[in-house]
Formats: sequence, C-alpha cells, structure tokens
Amino acid sequence: MHQLDALAMTRLIRRRLVNVSLDEHFVRDADKAHADRLRTICREIWGGPPASGGLVSDIWVEGAFGATHSPYTLDSLVKSGVLDAFVRDTLVESGGFPTNRCLYTHQAEAIEKANVSGSRPAIVVTAGTGAGKTEAFLLPVLNELCRRPARGLGMRALILYPMNALVNDQVERLYSWLRPQDRIKLFHFTSETPEDDGAADRAGVERYGPCRLRTRQAARKSPPEIVITNYSMLEYMLCRPQDAPFFDENLCAVVLDEAHLYTGTLAAEITLLLRRLFTRCGVAPDAVLQFATSATIGRENLREFASTIFSKAPERVEIVVGVPHRGELPPQVPPVVAPAMQDICALPTPRTLRLVEHGSRLEFDSGAVDPATADLPSRLSVLTAHDPRGEGENDAPAQTLHRYLEHAPLVHRLEEILWNNRCLPLEQVSHLLWGDAATAGDTRGRELAIEATLRLLQLSASARVEATERPLLAHRVHLLTRSTDGLSVCLDSACCGPQERLLPPLGAVTEGIRDACPDCGGVSLSLMRCERCGQTVLGAKKNELGRLVAPIGVDNLLILVLDDWVVRAASAKDEPAVLAADASGNVPGGEVWVLDPRNGEIGGDGSEGVRLHPAGRCPNCTELSFKPFRSRGPLDISIVVETALAELPPYPSDSTGWLPARGRRLLAFSDSRSEAARLGVRLTLQHEKMLLRAAIAQTVRKESVVDPESLSDIEKEIRECQILVASPETNENRRERAIKRLRALEEELHEARAGGSINAWIGRIAKSRLLDEVMDWDGAHNHRAPRSKEARSDEGRKRKPAGGSLVIPGVAEKERDEGWSQERWKENGDAV
Repeated sequence: MHQLDALAMTRLIRRRLVNVSLDEHFVRDADKAHADRLRTICREIWGGPPASGGLVSDIWVEGAFGATHSPYTLDSLVKSGVLDAFVRDTLVESGGFPTNRCLYTHQAEAIEKANVSGSRPAIVVTAGTGAGKTEAFLLPVLNELCRRPARGLGMRALILYPMNALVNDQVERLYSWLRPQDRIKLFHFTSETPEDDGAADRAGVERYGPCRLRTRQAARKSPPEIVITNYSMLEYMLCRPQDAPFFDENLCAVVLDEAHLYTGTLAAEITLLLRRLFTRCGVAPDAVLQFATSATIGRENLREFASTIFSKAPERVEIVVGVPHRGELPPQVPPVVAPAMQDICALPTPRTLRLVEHGSRLEFDSGAVDPATADLPSRLSVLTAHDPRGEGENDAPAQTLHRYLEHAPLVHRLEEILWNNRCLPLEQVSHLLWGDAATAGDTRGRELAIEATLRLLQLSASARVEATERPLLAHRVHLLTRSTDGLSVCLDSACCGPQERLLPPLGAVTEGIRDACPDCGGVSLSLMRCERCGQTVLGAKKNELGRLVAPIGVDNLLILVLDDWVVRAASAKDEPAVLAADASGNVPGGEVWVLDPRNGEIGGDGSEGVRLHPAGRCPNCTELSFKPFRSRGPLDISIVVETALAELPPYPSDSTGWLPARGRRLLAFSDSRSEAARLGVRLTLQHEKMLLRAAIAQTVRKESVVDPESLSDIEKEIRECQILVASPETNENRRERAIKRLRALEEELHEARAGGSINAWIGRIAKSRLLDEVMDWDGAHNHRAPRSKEARSDEGRKRKPAGGSLVIPGVAEKERDEGWSQERWKENGDAV
C-alpha cells in the first residue's frame, strides 16, 4: 500500500461517483438552460466539500504505531516455566514465531494471566490493528492444550468468529503454525466444509497434512483438539445428533475473536449459546479458559461485558491492553536549505521502489536500477544534510530511503504530529507540517501542501531496512464515501445562498431533504424527477397546520410543478391528466396554488408568492414514477471498489502477468453477515463484467474504423455481380452463383457500413488477453471426475443457467491435478 497514490485515487473516486450520480439522476426539461443549470448545481454539490453535500470525504491519516515490546521471548518463557517447550519448538520449526523475537507486552501478559492454577480466567485482549492479538490468544490456548491433560474424546478448544471471511484467514494462519506436528489437530467447520472425501475431491479441497482434518466425517470419527467455526454453525452443531462427538468434558478453552461485533441482542444470544455449550459438554464456565479480542472494542465496562458473556465472576476477568509504542528516531540533521513544498513533490514516487517475490516472502530488489531512483541519494539531500553513503553499499532504494529519512527534520515533525493526534484530516496534517505556507495563497497552494505531505507519507511508508520489518513511519489512510441523499430547493427567489447553487426563479439548492433553507430560512421543498423522462418537479407534504413541508417518505406525497417548469405543448391534444400548457401558455383545467415562500402557507389565487400546480402525473410523459435525487448504496460501493482496485499497484511478483487483476488484492467486509456473504460474490462478478467491458471497449477503439478500400472493393464486386445477373448472356448456373454471391456481398457491405457483424466482433474480442483474467468459476467450484463425452454434454446442458454463463469443462480438472501455472492460466483464458 505504500505505492498507492491516495490523492489521485480520491480524485478519481470523486469524479466517477459524481458522473454516475448525474447519469442515474438525469434531468430533462423543455427549458434546456434550466436542465443544464440543475446539472451544474448537482456537480457542484456532489463534487464539493463533504460539509456541503460532497460524496467523498476528506482524506484522514492515522499513525499505525506498533505495540510496546516486552523483554520476554519464547525461549525465556520456556526457561521460566510459563510456556510449554512443545509450543516453542512447533512455532520455531514452522517459522510462525522466531524463538528470539520479543513478544509484545499484551502477548506476554496474556500468556502469564492464562498460566494460573485453579479456576480458569476470562481474558479480554484489546489492541490496535496489526498488533498481534491473534498470538495473544493462540499462544495461551496452545499452551493450555499441552499442559492440561485430556478428560474425554471431544474437541478441546473452540474458536468462534462472527463470519466466514474472518474464519478462513485465521485457519490458514493456525494451520501454517501447526503443520510440522500431529499432536494437536485442527478442523475448520463451516457450511462449506465437505461431508466426506468424495465431496472434498469434487470440491477441489486439498489434502492437508496430518494436523488438519478436511471433512466432517473425519472430524466426527476422531474429534480434533481445535475447532474453528462461526456462531451460526455452532448452533447447528449443538442441535444435530451426528455432531455429538464434538461435545464432552474435554472442552478447556473458548475464544471469541472480533468481540466488538457482539452487542445488543446478538451479545445476549451468544451468552446463552455459550451456556448451552458448557451444559452440553458438562463443564462449568470456571473450568474453561476464555478469550475475547478486538481492535475496536470500547474499554469502558469491559469487565462487566466479559463477566456476562462468559458467565464468570467479575474478579475472574482479566483485561489486557496493547499499549502503542513510539520508536526512537536518530538525531535530526537539517538540510543546508529548508526544503520547499515543490522540492518534496519533485521526489520520486514510491512506485519506482521495486519489490520481488522470493519464495514465500517479498523482498526489495536491490539489483534493479530504475531511472527514477538511480540518483536517489542526491535527490534526498533536500531533506537532510546527513549522508549515509558507504553505510550500505548495496542498499535497495527502500533502504536508502530509510537511512536518509530517519534524520530528516520534516519526517521527525510528521511522526510527532501522528503520535500526538490519533487521526487527522490530511489538510490539517499538512497545515501542522508546513504552517502558514499550507494555508497562504490560493487553492493551488493548499493543494501543493497536501500533495507534498502525501509524498512524504508515501516515502516514509516505503522506507525500511528489511521487507519483513515495519516501515519508518507506518500509517493508515481513511476515505469515506456516501450515496446521494436527495436535494432540496429554497422557494424564495430572493434567497441569499451561494450564487453557484441558485436555481432561478427559485433560491439555492442544498443537499438532503430540508424544510427550511439553511441560507435564508425560507421554505424548502424536495427536488424530484420523473424516472422515465427526467422532468423536474417538487415533492411536498401538508403538515397539521395545512402548510407545505418537505416530505420524509412517499406516503401522501404531493407532486407540484412550478409555473416555469410546465411543459409548453404545441397543441392541446394531450390527455386531461397531463399538466401541459397550450400554445398560449395557459394550463388547461390546472389547479393553481400560490405559496408563501417564507412560511409555506397556501394563499389560494393571490398574485404574491410562488405559483405551483398540483400534478397527479408527470407533466411531460404522464407517468406516475417520481423519485428524489437519492442513490442506491450497492451501486456506489461497486464504483468505489472497482476504482480502488484499478488504482492499486500490481502485485510485485514474477507471476503478475497472468494473475487476476495482475495480482491486485482488495479486502471487502461488512458487519452484516448476510451482506458479507453477498458482497464478495457480487464484487467478483462485477469485476469480471468490467473486464469483459474493457475488452470490448479496447477492441472497438482499435478496430472500429472500416477500411475505405475494403468498402470500395466490396462495392466494385457487387456491381460486377449485378451485371452478371442482369446480362442475358449469363447461363442459369452462373446466374445462380452470381445471385448467391451478390446476396453475401450485400450482407457484408451492410455489416461493414454498420460497423461489422456480431460474429466478427466476437472473433476480435476473443483475442483480447484481458479475458485471461476471467476465471472459470463454474468449473473451478464444481470439480468432477473424468466423464465420457456424452456425459459431459448432457451435464453441460443441465448446468447452463437461463441467463447464460461461462461453462468451460476440462481446465478446472487439470488445475486440481496440476495446480495453477502460467500455462494453465493461458489455457483457461483461451477457453474463456
């Protein structure tokens, strides 16, 4: 992520959200100037600052400081008798945790508090993202399994997650830790877990090592020590007789990860679910070691929360807090001349700092010489007078950055700002960093300060001595987006709102549904539009005093048309329900309300006020479908995700050229389990649609121009065939051939003039290498044993959905047997 240009991505997301919102809420009017003016106002509001209705927030920056280290290592804990040697040896052999690495204080404290005799405690671990909370409960749980003798045959440790996406990530991590041994077995139990080996083979589930079970049948036959699942599956397990082998007095540890999601009714349900679990296993809550972990859980009433959800006395609850640690930077060495913002913006972009894949790790490519970084030391001298040349003769660009930036006064100041402020808008960070220079002058000066601050943040996040170590200044960038939430317009023509948001003959347009104008206090009504034709109307409701106010919902909605917005019809042939004016500009049979723009009172037929016509139908197309300027959330999510994915740098690996999206990775999640279940599938399908659209667009852009010489040749041959057909000297056989050829040429000419036939375009688009990135999802998730040609044909007909889908046999079976490779990926692309 240190290679991501947050400023460019923010601008692109804003532009795309605004453009799509304008397309979704298209407006048309007989008065083109009025429609153009409203579109300009919408662009001004939606693309502007978030405080006045902008769809994209400011960029916020949060320092990502590591946790405080303790003096304890795995070796020292083993020597002091706190940790079992088997745990240390397993982790060292698997590479999961080096024996000489100092644990964070909250990790060491969790192990120590869990290592007590007598009744088992409940431990709540709260620490920042990436601060090692997983180790804080896995190490004590593994230690518990090694030191506490088994008392039955059921599972011994249960780790619960609120959703499968979180389960999958942690299962792979724990599996990599336990892979070298077979004493402690692991089982991942969700709705996707296959029933038996046959189902597992058909689903393409790999055959794990001896420490991990892959089927429900195997787990029921010999229950593993550790079961990882979600609370919904645990509910099913407790109800099903076939899952009874999992539950007995062997249970000695329970973990609730991401505990901040368990609030309100869900927290009560989880409390009762755990009590049922303990009752089913025949163990008391005090006999079970319990953990709850979260990065965002509040610190107030933690003891009461854990005491209730784990059914333990408050004095048996231990709170472990990960404390952020501010590392020491070496002394500052000021540059000869203080750098200006332009000097920082001129520094190389982080995209030039190359990474390569080496085994299972990413390392900096010290052999790569990029033109942008060839003279990196001299360019970095604008930041500091410290010259580290000679300290690392074979430094990669990221190491060179580290040696310079750690002495730069600007970096020291930036680190101090992030340490003293948990999270700040980027503009405020730039102001604190550059002082008055960030706010003086025009808008360009402020943008320059923001750009320079972002460049410094990017370079500081790229600077590190080793690829596996933390960067010099780790940080997170936050960006919030939202959907359009309606528009309101002030009815007072004398409104004092901003000139750029005035919509004559009315007042200013503002974001949201408002009863009163925030600028002048006049009456505001909701701007609405006909979904079919885009005709602009006003939406209102009558309150208990009979005054018009902005509508909250669609019940009892009044549709009003302003005099100036009435469609000017050329004749009076329209139906009576249509609010169209005749040639003289009068509305035939239309009721008129005169509204006081200051208080919303309807004044009847008086001449003072705003003249409105109540409308049952659209005055333009007679439809009854009126909607506010409010967007649908899923569409906006899709736009943001696809834009962010495109802006991410390709994955730094030799396999980038044939990985989906060139290896880019984006994690999407939701606190709603139902939404999370749909989100990944929807976004993946959307990305593949975007790839197909891109393939079409690129092909059309390259090949859409028809060669004039080809048209001339076709026309010439058509004339020759016409002469042959018309000539009395042409025999019947030759005339039939000429007629057949003439028809083919005329069709070819028609297709060429129209841009080409569909079949021809399909042939051209199929050559696009973008299609390599479209996965054979149907085959990849429905592996089958080899079948006869007839069986495959029949099965293909059964499986093909009504809407059409890519069903590509053969490739998935090879992937199962041989694994994905560049050759296999190309074969899949050819099939797609």
